[in-house]
Amino acid sequence: MKVLSMVAIMIAFGSPAFAATSEQVSKEAGEAVDAATAYANESKDEFAREMRANLADVEADISDLKNRAGAAAEDARGRIDERIAELEKKRDAMKKRLDKLSNSSDRAWKRMKSGLERAWSEVKVAYKKASSEFEAEEASKE
Repeated sequence: MKVLSMVAIMIAFGSPAFAATSEQVSKEAGEAVDAATAYANESKDEFAREMRANLADVEADISDLKNRAGAAAEDARGRIDERIAELEKKRDAMKKRLDKLSNSSDRAWKRMKSGLERAWSEVKVAYKKASSEFEAEEASKE
């Protein structure tokens, strides 16, 4: 209790050990904001790189599916083409979200992150559907 009283007295009388100028506080607050902004930007950039890599993988998967569709039987090709079109639609939606992310503010990107994660999940599901169509078609040929 005595220590607490002494600290209060030293602050009240402007002890240099406890005094902080408004300039120091502003400087430190500015540095903290700069550090937080740099971290947020780094996280946003890292997330965007990851999502762009995912999109590149999907592009390769779509190309593979289209090549395989050419060898599918005529009756299966329509279903397979529908699945590829669905996958491309989901991929395009994800690309748009990713482009918006690149231009977003630090605050907005955190909200957009969950939307992009959801879009990526939808792309993966669409790919699995398209891929399963091929597997079913290939199994029926055997």
